Amino acid sequence: MEGGFLRNTESRYGIPGIARVSRKMFYIGLFLGVLGLLFLLCLLCLGIDLREILPPCSLYSLTGFYCPGCGGTRACYALAQGHILESLRAHPLVLYLAVGYVIYMVSHLLDIMTHGKIRGLYFCPYFWYVGIGILLVQFVVKNIALFAGYHLL
Repeated sequence: MEGGFLRNTESRYGIPGIARVSRKMFYIGLFLGVLGLLFLLCLLCLGIDLREILPPCSLYSLTGFYCPGCGGTRACYALAQGHILESLRAHPLVLYLAVGYVIYMVSHLLDIMTHGKIRGLYFCPYFWYVGIGILLVQFVVKNIALFAGYHLL
């Protein structure tokens, strides 16, 4: 049964060994998550506010238009403080990636803890395609609003 399930999944996504790839992505995500939490803890302990020390966006400074990443730092900061709607307004991709990360990581933790009775999610390239779509749409919408005189950030 499992072999058939994996074959269907592999042919659907076109990634050979998708179960291994998914588990490797879990461990990479776990490492990066711990590293990110340690970084945030260091910033908190040292009283550093990234919004004050990071340079302004060079594309915005040169052209007056937002880049695709404009608002990302504000969105991360708002999300870390629990302001979900503010994070969504600043940069919707941040919330999308955070929710996807949590769901993916929890599913693999449950897979490990239940010894495979609850399966972890497989790595799916469509998740990234949707993310790229969100990035492009927010980039266009923010710049159209900016052109119309509305500063969304």
